[in-house]
Amino acid sequence: MLERLKTTINLIHKENPNKSKIYIFFDMVFNVLKYGLSFTDYKKCNFINLNKEEKEKCLSMSEYRKLIKYLNDAKYDSIFLDKILFNKVFKQYIKREFIDLRIANLNDFIDFVKNKETFFAKKHNSFGGDGVEKINNINLNYREIYNKLIKNKQYLVEETIKQHTYLNKINNKAVNNIRIVTLIKERNVYIIAKVLRLSDGIEEVISCHDIMISLDDEGNFISKAYDDNLINYKKHPVSNFSFDEGKIPYMKEIIDMACKAALEVPEVRFVGWDFTITEKGPLIIEGNFFPSYGLHQYYLLNKDYYFKEKLQQILKDEYKKITRF
Repeated sequence: MLERLKTTINLIHKENPNKSKIYIFFDMVFNVLKYGLSFTDYKKCNFINLNKEEKEKCLSMSEYRKLIKYLNDAKYDSIFLDKILFNKVFKQYIKREFIDLRIANLNDFIDFVKNKETFFAKKHNSFGGDGVEKINNINLNYREIYNKLIKNKQYLVEETIKQHTYLNKINNKAVNNIRIVTLIKERNVYIIAKVLRLSDGIEEVISCHDIMISLDDEGNFISKAYDDNLINYKKHPVSNFSFDEGKIPYMKEIIDMACKAALEVPEVRFVGWDFTITEKGPLIIEGNFFPSYGLHQYYLLNKDYYFKEKLQQILKDEYKKITRF
């Protein structure tokens, strides 16, 4: 925790050299206690430069937790927290083959992977890319790899997604994704955030420190590209793809699919969906019971980043109930 605090202070000081690190520390502690923030909230919302009115418009970690508790029925959390169960419930949206090694035997595993050049193995209950492994099917000892996956609890095995050539042009080292956040109010689905998340090319999975760009309803890039460390990228560090202009294909279809998928489990009203696109259209990678909020009110990504206001406008009086929760 102390190391994370130190890193956060250094990042903020780099962007605000006129403020001493001692000042930043005490200002951060004061605001964390007063507004129920996390260190990340303070950094991403640019709290050091906000007035009181602006600060009150930012969704805090404590408010976010209340939202999750109120909006998302915990009886249904396993559908989103267990990746295998999610794949089964949302099979029509994920559009890829998979098997569950908790019930599949060695022969089932061999039949599934033998004609695939590559495949992915995942832990069914992990977050942030932990336990995700891309496996090249070259001279594999199937019994050995099967036993290894069982030992590592990488029970979910999926076919590799072949992403759209446009995403490959940006970065072909990972399956890049589009995070769409949906909110249900009286059986109506609202889209309240859209962000492209790109691997920096160092790893073959998306992590919380990769490159992010805000999108509009047509898929146009409407922000500069930043990572979690406040670093601005003019181009992708591996492909040299310029971020000056860009447009994600199939954005209308992504939004339509998100709205349809959101109503499959309406008891979970607030979801962050991770999409990618193939040549045939979009598919869902996973749905997040905890849809994130700092990503969508990151002031460097969003000129109008008051995520909280969007929630209040949709939930209206219901939001007051949440604050009393």
